[in-house]
Amino acid sequence: MRVLQINARYPNGSTGANTRDIHRYLKDRGHDSYVAALAFAGETEPNFYQIGTMFGRRLHSLRQRITGYQAHGSAGATRALCRRIDRIEPDLIHLQNVHSHYLNLPVLLRYIAERRIALSLTLHDCWFYTGGCVHYAGCGCDKWRTGCGGCPPGYYGIGSWFFDRSAETARERRGLFAEIKKLGVIGVSDWVLNEAKRSYVFKDHPAVRWTRIYNWVDDRVFRPADPADAAGLRARLGIPEGGTMYLGVAAPWNGRKGLDLFLNLAPLLDESERIVLVGPPPKTPMPEKIAAVGRIADAAELALYYAAADLFVQGSKEETFGKVTAEALACGTPAAVYDATGNAELIAPGIGAPIPPDADPARILGILREAAKRPKPADRCRAEAQARFSPARSLSAHLDFFTRLASGETESE
Repeated sequence: MRVLQINARYPNGSTGANTRDIHRYLKDRGHDSYVAALAFAGETEPNFYQIGTMFGRRLHSLRQRITGYQAHGSAGATRALCRRIDRIEPDLIHLQNVHSHYLNLPVLLRYIAERRIALSLTLHDCWFYTGGCVHYAGCGCDKWRTGCGGCPPGYYGIGSWFFDRSAETARERRGLFAEIKKLGVIGVSDWVLNEAKRSYVFKDHPAVRWTRIYNWVDDRVFRPADPADAAGLRARLGIPEGGTMYLGVAAPWNGRKGLDLFLNLAPLLDESERIVLVGPPPKTPMPEKIAAVGRIADAAELALYYAAADLFVQGSKEETFGKVTAEALACGTPAAVYDATGNAELIAPGIGAPIPPDADPARILGILREAAKRPKPADRCRAEAQARFSPARSLSAHLDFFTRLASGETESE
């Protein structure tokens, strides 16, 4: 089988790493695998193709801000990509992140429909089945079910200075995807997959093949730490002996990633409790009981932070999956997550705590304290992560799905 993946970046970032892992898995099993991306980080091989330029990306972004039309720039770069696809002759094209101002989606989808190539999409967010937003749960919008239009401020992608084109975009995507005869949709959680099934864009498509494949975590890197190493880190962070360390990880930190939750919790903490935030530091000054340690590029060092924490706290209500939660579990640390979107699927009884979406900070802190005071279920957390989020399981499921979709099978899982 010959597969072409398209993503904004390779191999960096979350979707870039996923693209890399799928590419290597396919090659290791004797398949012809190709990657097309805007940005490659130190990677060169004949099966890689760069789409456009960074200057072209800036022009594309400017065009979107003026016109409001998303993924409508970069027409020349996309036509050049199509000419390369003609030479590759793939059995299947797999789209990951295509909303980073480097690809013209109508040009590409019309080409795929004309060539009758099988197409699969991974729903890392909600963009493919909305009129342009990547998430909507935080504002309670449900217009994606009926065709979009009149987006809440700040939710229409990067937005436009002048126009809301979400209704037009939803109609266009519905029509474009309807022309794809071999279309597969991969949700990274049951939540996002079920949302897509009810969407205006996909609900009436005659032959979509659906499946859920969780994102995966490298459990060789994300694993429990040596107790002495964990204790040393806690001491350096100023966690009192016998105290509680609540950990949050995000990039970047903002209100939609849960920063407000931690800021509201900080004044309620007692002297034995501390919050540690990993990720690009927010501009907001941090209260005394919050340690913002910045971005940690080294995965092994990040794993130590996960393992040293008493409880991982996911403060976002807009997660299609929540990979940082899965990483924490693989390191043996239970998680407290909002009982909303894809978050709630990742924890099971005994390895975490659901947080009601409407709970106030005092109630949330009570939930966190109750979860953190229990004996740490490190073995159970790790076993759950290995069973559900292992690379072998998820990558095998991708290959199986690609094979059946390319062969023309249409039965959904």
